[in-house]
Amino acid sequence: MEEKKQINEILKNATVMLNAGISDEMNGDYDHAIAHFKSGLNVIGNLYYVRGMIDDSGMKLTVADIQIRDGNLKNASSVFRKTLESRLRLYKDKCLEENAQHEE
Repeated sequence: MEEKKQINEILKNATVMLNAGISDEMNGDYDHAIAHFKSGLNVIGNLYYVRGMIDDSGMKLTVADIQIRDGNLKNASSVFRKTLESRLRLYKDKCLEENAQHEE
């Protein structure tokens, strides 16, 4: 039960960061959007990862960091948002699959 509570807390916190970042993007505040998306990514960490999967999202985040350096905040924000959305989805799927296996 404690594990389920922890999973829900991670999902909630990462989703709050995602939604805050989306709101920032809609207002053209890409600096804050990126900060929120990065916070969401930090909440999830590598918990989304499933052994054997091919994950190139780290490379995409490196490119986004270069875009930030070059002043292209809008594109960088988009990459961070999409990566957070993807990792959130992967984490949810992983948790659902693990939960189903425990119930068998």
